[in-house]
Amino acid sequence: MAGRLKKIVDHVKARSFFNNLAISMLNMKLNTDVERFSDNTPDDPELEKKLIEAAKEVLGKDKFDLVL
Repeated sequence: MAGRLKKIVDHVKARSFFNNLAISMLNMKLNTDVERFSDNTPDDPELEKKLIEAAKEVLGKDKFDLVL
């Protein structure tokens, strides 16, 4: 199912008080523009794992609570 990466980014935006800062931090950690992810972006398990780890750091959580 395509769009998993976008769901993760949207989740971080929704849970962060400083949305732009959170997205900028994800961009830096992954060295890619995460806002370019769309519903049609093909799933990449390796990138998804990295994105989840970065999202946990950015949100300050030990666990990522989004059901994909």
